[in-house]
Amino acid sequence: MSQRFYLLLELLYGVALLTAIAAAPDIEIKLRPRYDEKLSITYDLRITYGFPDIGTTIIKALLVTFLAMMPTVTMLPQRLTKWRLFKFVPLAPWILMCCVKFPQHVIRHIFTIRHTAEYMNTFPLSMVLAIYIIFFVMAIELAWHWIVYAHMCISGYVMVKNRIF
Repeated sequence: MSQRFYLLLELLYGVALLTAIAAAPDIEIKLRPRYDEKLSITYDLRITYGFPDIGTTIIKALLVTFLAMMPTVTMLPQRLTKWRLFKFVPLAPWILMCCVKFPQHVIRHIFTIRHTAEYMNTFPLSMVLAIYIIFFVMAIELAWHWIVYAHMCISGYVMVKNRIF
């Protein structure tokens, strides 16, 4: 397979990971009390999830992932890369988006698990949280891959050719 196909797969992988991390579910917890004849109270619990802005999240993830892949795709002009830091700057929005959204969503999941544990089995919610943490670990691994590749380009171990653009 060609290099372009692998770069396209890496782009789609990065977009999928960032979308999975950055997509904010709206969690709605409805607790409705029911009264019995024996003056005991039972509760009907309903949790609904929704992703209202998934399309814009995918577009943002695509743009940020494309920017993060720039040092691996093309050789930038010499005047832009005379400072070594510039090779890592395109990675910053992708990494920051992951590292800012991840704690927000983990706190939201823990809040949901804590407040529904009394009324229902929280094992499925705990599994969702575990899968979410696995996605974050995979995203960090991809970010380290891009950082190492950019560092190898700076050190001269990898020569990036202008074949893509």
